[in-house]
Amino acid sequence: MNKEIIKLVDMALDDGVLTEKEREILLRKAVNMGLDIDEFEMYLENRLGKMNQVQQKEQEVSDRADNITKIFAIEKRQKERKSEENKQRQKENAELKEILEVQIPGSLELREWWNDLYKEEKKNLRQAIDAPTGLLGGFKPDENQLTEMYFVETSEYNQKEHDKRRKQIEKERKQRKKRRTRTI
Repeated sequence: MNKEIIKLVDMALDDGVLTEKEREILLRKAVNMGLDIDEFEMYLENRLGKMNQVQQKEQEVSDRADNITKIFAIEKRQKERKSEENKQRQKENAELKEILEVQIPGSLELREWWNDLYKEEKKNLRQAIDAPTGLLGGFKPDENQLTEMYFVETSEYNQKEHDKRRKQIEKERKQRKKRRTRTI
């Protein structure tokens, strides 16, 4: 291809658009220079195709950059919202603690003492439940359920029932022992 016609094509495509008037001028110039019209049109279409591909890729990159910017903005807003929620929760917890201390002096210390008192019992109960015997199957209670189970098991009523049953078993055992000694 002639260098002069290549320069003209470059100038026509500088703005990214090839108008009909520019096309006509380029075709006339190619005819005046003695170039094959079909060959020149193939060259021109090839250059236009390459230019369109470049523009499409630039647009895709621009769109991706916009999407990434939007994603980062959304993530930033979510983090800010979570941070605000955490600050609000901390503020509410501090206010609740203050209210409890004012209305029921020593209530927080009492609760901590109570929890510490039964920590070992909760641990033992957890170990019994998690034991490989599978008595409770796949049941995995949380800390509140363990506490409830422990208090149910150790309530006075259950303790009295347990003592009665133990005494009854002891009594039956002694009776069986007496019967065995009589028959021998």
